[in-house]
Amino acid sequence: MFHKFQSTSSLLIRSNIKMLKCNASSLDGKMMNKVMGFSRKTKKVWYKPNVTTNPTFEELMKQTTKNNAGRQTNKRVAILNKLLMKNLTDLMATGENSEKLIGYGLEISKVCIAGDYKSVKVYWLAGKSEDDSKLDELLHMLSGPLRHELSVLRIMGEVPRIQFIKDRTYANVAAVDRLLNKADFGEDFVPTCNTLLNNHPTIFTNIDPEIKKKIKELEDSENLTEESNEEVIIPEMKMDVMGLDHSAIMTRLNMAIQKSKAPHRQPNAVHNVIKNTVPEQTEETQYLSFTDFVKKRKIQEAKSLGRRRSRLIEREMYDKDISFQYEEEEDDNIDEYPFKIDN
Repeated sequence: MFHKFQSTSSLLIRSNIKMLKCNASSLDGKMMNKVMGFSRKTKKVWYKPNVTTNPTFEELMKQTTKNNAGRQTNKRVAILNKLLMKNLTDLMATGENSEKLIGYGLEISKVCIAGDYKSVKVYWLAGKSEDDSKLDELLHMLSGPLRHELSVLRIMGEVPRIQFIKDRTYANVAAVDRLLNKADFGEDFVPTCNTLLNNHPTIFTNIDPEIKKKIKELEDSENLTEESNEEVIIPEMKMDVMGLDHSAIMTRLNMAIQKSKAPHRQPNAVHNVIKNTVPEQTEETQYLSFTDFVKKRKIQEAKSLGRRRSRLIEREMYDKDISFQYEEEEDDNIDEYPFKIDN
């Protein structure tokens, strides 16, 4: 009996599973298939698509910063640093806001642009001002106007933010100089200049007095010879070395050069002469052609006047003939058809 029950239960389960598979089109069937593990669909793996579009400026900047840039970017950064240094100093010296910076002794030591081109660090120091807090605030206020003036100059596409940073190394040196100027070294102190100090090596050994005397004599003799050499007049250099008279050769060469530079031997001068003569000939020919044209014009006008006069005379003669013929015809008609007048 137990075996029969197991067989019947297994058949029922299989039939139910088949029914679920048949009804997989419905939502419930899909959910049961997922729970029971009958879904044959494999899990899809997502892969990053290969984008063929051009990368943006920010992505390029990130790539260059990750790869520690290259030679081209390093050159570009160095060139931009020089350009920004030059233009910033010019604007701060002669720009619209230059009057506000007078009296502080402001100096710019270095300009560094960031690798991502988003900020510019400008290192400065002030030699005259003791309290740099006011100058720091003033520079912070002027960073915006200076950025605008740089953008007008079109040095680069987008001018980054300007950050003014105090240069600590030069500031410390300037502070030490100020303290040394204020320090009191006592009444017996004699200030010396470092450039006037003798840096020649000295020998700290005991020398015999005789040797010292000889050394002094040699130094005195050297000083005397130097003074005497200064007074000696140096003779003129000889020009007949190796038996050749160089002065005569040079005079001949100079004469030949002067002859070659004569105006009649220069091709440009000849061209100028030709250019000057050609216009004179053309002017003469133009004058003659103009006179001929005037004569021909007068002849044509005289001919035209004669033709007009002849035409007028012919016309008058023709009119007279016509009028005479017309009068004769009228007289004939009157004779042929006389009128009777009744009283």
